[in-house]
This record gives sequence, structure tokens and C-alpha cells, in this order.
Amino acid sequence: MKLDRFLLDHRLSPILVDVGASGAVHRSWRDLAPAATCLAFDPDPRDLSDRLGASYLRAIVEPSAVVAEKDMQTAQFQLTRHPHCSSTLHPDPAVLAEYAFSDLFDVVGTAEVPATTIDQALAKTGLSHIDWLKLDTQGTDLTLLQSLADDTLASLKIIEVEPGYRSFYAGEDRFDQAHRFLLDRGFLLAGLRNQTFVPVPPKTLADLETRSGIRGQAMLRRAGRMPTAAEATYIREAEAFAAVEGEDHVLIHMACALAIGQNALAVRIAELRSDREDASPAIAALVDLAVRRLRRMVQPGGPTLTDFVRHYTLPFLPSRVETALRGAYRAMRRSS
Repeated sequence: MKLDRFLLDHRLSPILVDVGASGAVHRSWRDLAPAATCLAFDPDPRDLSDRLGASYLRAIVEPSAVVAEKDMQTAQFQLTRHPHCSSTLHPDPAVLAEYAFSDLFDVVGTAEVPATTIDQALAKTGLSHIDWLKLDTQGTDLTLLQSLADDTLASLKIIEVEPGYRSFYAGEDRFDQAHRFLLDRGFLLAGLRNQTFVPVPPKTLADLETRSGIRGQAMLRRAGRMPTAAEATYIREAEAFAAVEGEDHVLIHMACALAIGQNALAVRIAELRSDREDASPAIAALVDLAVRRLRRMVQPGGPTLTDFVRHYTLPFLPSRVETALRGAYRAMRRSS
């Protein structure tokens, strides 16, 4: 049984919130999306996927900037040359001047956009809580986490953040600050990959291209790169919902763990619940699903390579590489 089928059969709809929804539908949500409710925020519509509405059981698009201040009705949004760099914060030219990607952060316009807090948006849309929160705000991830109501933060099973290792925006929240905040609130670091780039000014890179005759992407691959920002996934500790009344939160916690390949943690969540009361058929079914996923990766004749690539390789590749690999795989299937 697929994960989305299990959720639909048990009338469970994880609530996924995407703050900074530019680009394709979030890849980690593909196992959940057909059964999920997605609340997506992005005041810069230039790169918002037109597949968003069709990908989820229910999709709500909120064209607002997400802020921490409850009384803030509008926000000044800095529209940058690359849509994924737009932010309510101003890019810091002194820091960016040291990197060859600085032109991506050039502000090409500003827009006064509606502003809302996450909790205000939940109330407006009638959503009671959040199961999985993805933050890609270009600098304010921690600020928004700190602004959440206690009940909202307590309901979260997974949080994804993309803070910088340096402050590329004035006043940007950094990775070390967000990491400490989440560890202190009962989250485990479940996945980490780095965005990297060449840490030299554009002129230095251009001089190297002239001297070496190596240009463009070939130069960027060879010049030497350093981490600039983290793409970090945190999951709530296994015992977080063991004692809650009802089991919906436990089942969705397990489903979220399975969606990011944390099969053993999903089983541990079930064990801790079973220590308090007998496991229900639904919890037992998710444990069986975790075991089947493990078996498929070792059994002769099973889709070993497919499972390995899907769960342990694709989540750590850049989106453009993942898209190319998926396209090649579909083409191969059609021709076979």
C-alpha cells in the first residue's frame, strides 16, 4: 500500500505549510500530497508552479508575505533578479560582493504586498494546526518559528528551514541560531545538505576564466565551492505524541517519518505508543509498510535501485538534476 492511499483510507489529511513556495511542488511531499492539505505562501508569483492545485487533495495559495508581527498589514517585498532570492529583508551588498552569485540578489523592484502571520492564516483558512512546515523565506526562518503560537509549534512533526551560514541579507537569521532553537524544542536533525558556491567576487572569477580558458559551469565546478546555506530537515522526537489523546497525530508523525525515509524512527514512534496502549490496526499497518520498504531494498528481484535512488539519492540532489533524472527514467520506461 502506498502512503497516500493509507492516509486516504484512514481519512487522514496532513496539513503542509509552504512559506516561500516558488519552484516545483516540494519533492519530499510527493508521497503525502494526494492526501494532504497544502497552504502555500509566496508574494512573488514569477516562479509559482501551475501544478500546485492539482498536486494536493486541497491546495490554498496565499499571495502574502509571512511576517512575525501580528499588526502588520503590508510588507515591502524586495524583488530580486532571481525570484528565489526575493525577501522582506534587504540583501547585504557588503557580504554579497564576496561571491560570484551576487547579481542574483540585485533588487529589480519592490512591491508592497499583503502581510500575515502563519497563525492568522491558519485562522483565516480554518486549519487547526500544522503537521509539516517548510520555510524558505530568505532570512527570516527563525523569526517566524519564534512567532508561532505555542499550540502551533507543539503540533509540528517536521520543520524544514534554509538559513544561511552567513547573513546575506541585513538581519538574516543564521543556521546556528535556528539549529539551537529547534534542538531545544524537541526536534532531531534528520537531514542536512548544503547549498554551495564559489566564494570570490565576480571579477576574480572572470580573471580566472580569462587565464584558464575555462568558462561558465565548467569553471564553477572546478574553482572550489564553499557552503553558503543549509537545507535542513528536523523531525520531532519519537515520544512527542505518544501520550496524546487519539492517534491521528501519532499516525501522521509516522507517515511524515516514512516520507523522509526514516523507517526505523516510524517504528520507534509506534513502539512508544504501544507502551501506553495496544497498537491499533492503523499503527500496525504503518509498521508493516515500514518493514516492506526495508525489505524491498534487499530482496532479490525487488525494486532495490529504484527505492534507493528515490529515498536516499534524489532528496540530496539539486532540483534541476532530480528533474532531469526523473525525465530520463520516464523516457526509459516508455521505450521498454
